[in-house]
Amino acid sequence: MWARKYSACIECGTTERKHYGNGLCYQCYNRGAYRANPESQKRRSRLYYEDHHDEKLEYQSRYYQLNREEQLAWGAIYREEKHFSGKRKDALQRDGFRCTVCGSDSDLVVHHIDWNGRGKLKPNNDLGNLTTVCRACHVRIHLPRLGTGKG
Repeated sequence: MWARKYSACIECGTTERKHYGNGLCYQCYNRGAYRANPESQKRRSRLYYEDHHDEKLEYQSRYYQLNREEQLAWGAIYREEKHFSGKRKDALQRDGFRCTVCGSDSDLVVHHIDWNGRGKLKPNNDLGNLTTVCRACHVRIHLPRLGTGKG
């Protein structure tokens, strides 16, 4: 498909190859870009990365330190939406912020009853499939399946 302004490549005149940009087919465009700067794009990218990598890491670290609370809050919201479709707090509230197994009220997590949760292609995040358990009970629930690769 050629652009509206051009009926053929302005360098080689062909219409056989697709239009790439600036009135050139992809072959002429790439050949011209290569001639303008013979150093490969991959090498230029690598050199740029090496020159600016430390700066980037320093900037990211400084940004995170300045905005730590905001970053932590955003991360919690992102994880809750990703792993529980935003229903984690609803499950905790429904269960009265207590473990449904032992009744503890500390170190609570939300567990997928049918094991179809985090890491699955189509997780079942229905409220009826979520239950509140403490970390100790959650480990006991998962312990028989640890090492088997089943979750």
